[in-house]
Amino acid sequence: MREQFEKLVAERKIQKHHVDNLVALVSSGYCYHKSWGCGKIRTLDPVFARFTIDFCNKPGHVMALSFAAETLKPLPKEHILVKKLTELESLKRLATENPVELVKLAIASCGGKATVDQIQQLLTPDIVETNWRKWWDATKPLLKKSGLFHIPVKKTDPILLLERETSPEERLLNEFNQAKGLKERIHVVEEIIKAAPEISNLQLIASEIVDSLNKEISAFMASQTALALEAIFVRDQLIQLAKLEPKPNQPTATDVWNQGPDIANVLEKIGPQKRKQAIESLKAARPNDWPQLLINILNNVSTKVCHVIAEALIQAGYLDQLKSLISKYIMEKSASSELLLWLLKERSALYADVLGANVLRAVLSAIDRDRFADKRSNKLRDYLVADQNLIADLLQTAELDEVRDLTRYIQMTPAFSDERDRRVLLGRIIKLYPSIQSLITAETVRQEQPLIVSWETLERKRAEYEELVHKKLPAIARDIAHALSYGDLRENAEYKAAKETQRLLLQQKSRAGDDAH
Repeated sequence: MREQFEKLVAERKIQKHHVDNLVALVSSGYCYHKSWGCGKIRTLDPVFARFTIDFCNKPGHVMALSFAAETLKPLPKEHILVKKLTELESLKRLATENPVELVKLAIASCGGKATVDQIQQLLTPDIVETNWRKWWDATKPLLKKSGLFHIPVKKTDPILLLERETSPEERLLNEFNQAKGLKERIHVVEEIIKAAPEISNLQLIASEIVDSLNKEISAFMASQTALALEAIFVRDQLIQLAKLEPKPNQPTATDVWNQGPDIANVLEKIGPQKRKQAIESLKAARPNDWPQLLINILNNVSTKVCHVIAEALIQAGYLDQLKSLISKYIMEKSASSELLLWLLKERSALYADVLGANVLRAVLSAIDRDRFADKRSNKLRDYLVADQNLIADLLQTAELDEVRDLTRYIQMTPAFSDERDRRVLLGRIIKLYPSIQSLITAETVRQEQPLIVSWETLERKRAEYEELVHKKLPAIARDIAHALSYGDLRENAEYKAAKETQRLLLQQKSRAGDDAH
């Protein structure tokens, strides 16, 4: 075959540097074009110096040999693209019966390494026809267990096909040593912890990993405290699983907390699944002052961290101190948007005596205060508008004068750039307090002749108003909080009934307030 191409070179039908690639194309019988995909070389015409190639969407395509040599890549018969042309049904069976072998074929076809995206492009939709994510999630543990692949921690890095099968402990130890930085090593240790029952010699690799982690923890304690703390947690878990003795003078969580780090920053940066563990370690390290340390940062952390801190304080019996602090921030209008957002989302019976018109006033103040600072107030504003029950929950025991003040604030504040949001909030207030309508629409209220009633009637109206404010509405608020504890509101008949009763009582309160005053 080479002689034939050499002859074409002599006839100046092709260039000499084309020969090697043309020989490879004819020998394999299959080729790849970047636009047309895989094709089968059907015929070679030496007279006109051209191939006839069957591409998937271009059967019988004629291509000059010189152009073919420049643009086509020869594919061996073992390549997955060739097998898709010739053995598609067997590949589909392989996807079901032996997915590890299929992935091995795909990676081998990519030169021994391929990213997950590259593997997906090769296998879908022809071979793995439906639900790639489900198929891959089921296949990935099999790849790890096979010992044939190096699975990187970073999802965008390529999976490597190993030259020989490795044991689970050898593979995991290699992954740990090859991981870039402490964060990736923590992920590998977490994988080792998951695979611990399958590792026959866990103590051996655990001892080596613990030594390495201890060196890095010491180096990161001051500069990346949260990361060092995470490393301590996984190291201690690995020591426990491997039944090792802790190394003398190894860094501990107590050492981390005793160096006086920024606690708020640590809790924000540490992984969400490890925040509770971080607080537990703080409690162990600082048994006398940990509650005050957490209380001091409550107004400076995110909503999710607020939740974890509040949970820890309540479990330890500091609910009253927590509520007292929240009430103080609310009265001073200094509560952060994140703290208020957590409180609004929580809204359980535990905080019934904190929630009220003052909270709504603090929320509006925070939105107004933070609108130029960052996106925090956007989340608070969006939640205020989205939660259809929030206004009713906060204003259920409010005095009419408080409602009027809040209504004016909502009308005047520049915090609501979208007038639709402002109208939504005002509409909810009108639904609860119809007498506010005239204040909102700025209509001229017709002066009516004063209604003359007896002193006895006036006293009765005031008594009705007081009973609504101080007895019936607080009672229904407790019923709502109790109903919330049942869970799914879509199927919660008690909650729906209580909310409807609350709506009627609030309307009665609005009318009774006008009559009594």
